[in-house]
Amino acid sequence: MAALVIHELCTNAAKYGALSRPGGALTVEWQRTADDDCLIRWNESGGPAIGPIGRKGFGTALIERSIPYDLGGTSHLDYKPEGLAAEFCIPGRFLNWETPAIAEELPPVEDAQPTGQSQPLQAGVPVLLVEDQVLIAMDAEMMLADAGIENVVTASSSTDALNRLKSFRPAIAILDINLGRDTSVPVAEELARLGIPFVFATGYDDRSIVPEGFADVPVVRKPYDSVALLKALSDRLQGR
Repeated sequence: MAALVIHELCTNAAKYGALSRPGGALTVEWQRTADDDCLIRWNESGGPAIGPIGRKGFGTALIERSIPYDLGGTSHLDYKPEGLAAEFCIPGRFLNWETPAIAEELPPVEDAQPTGQSQPLQAGVPVLLVEDQVLIAMDAEMMLADAGIENVVTASSSTDALNRLKSFRPAIAILDINLGRDTSVPVAEELARLGIPFVFATGYDDRSIVPEGFADVPVVRKPYDSVALLKALSDRLQGR
């Protein structure tokens, strides 16, 4: 995840920032803290003047949200007129200071193949999204936004989701079954108690992982296919 953030920072610096013109400079520093965390400082200077930041794109959202969302660290971006100054803290529990970490390649999954017709979702319908991977969560949020559904509350754990349900009443929810060391079962049970429909999501092609007692709940494959996701939500809201 940190590699994706650094890659996005480099891309932005080369296209729009300090590295996009002669004379620009980029300084990257990192240090090991007393808690074995990794503190990274990113400073650009000499590039095009930075004006007011409007609506944030996917890349900016990725830089800001991924380390706090996926790793529980911190991200701070300061768009100074002379260039971007950023600081990131990666928790030590994700680091190995003795040997380099090896990224695990995830197995490919097949895209869902939607069939049949369903009514389009009503724009503005409130949705709860429970997903522990920030890239997948952002992808789903964008798919929903493209369909006019921007009232989406995203939670990265069952505890987070249950806390959000205290003040947010969704019309429907999308629950990633496996949330790292956690599962979405407590959220499914609470939604069932509240009478709120939901669908499960998983990257595994095996319905045996569906929690006991929820065999009738539809399962959407990850990574999400926009048509399949919207159809599953529409069908669920229509009680099909």
